[in-house]
Amino acid sequence: MYGFCFILVYYAKMKQKEYEQTLVESREGVALNKKSFYALDNFLSEKIKKGQRLNHIIASNNLGVSRATVYRSTFLELLNSKKENLDSYLLYLLR
Repeated sequence: MYGFCFILVYYAKMKQKEYEQTLVESREGVALNKKSFYALDNFLSEKIKKGQRLNHIIASNNLGVSRATVYRSTFLELLNSKKENLDSYLLYLLR
């Protein structure tokens, strides 16, 4: 039987480029275009009209955006929902 010997070669420059590309991709954020933003706005507006709190909507649905994005968009009044719906926004800011 022949013995096999594997030699592992580590290419630092190649790994550094992969790492830098990963950093760039992770910092791009969520790509919200007009269509998906308005779809999110309509969805949130319907749920709020039914009496659900914003925090419950975020927790129980997969919106595809972060909690901070929803709160920020509502606080800046980019969404149809008003600031009064931000039940735990101050607690979120103080963390």
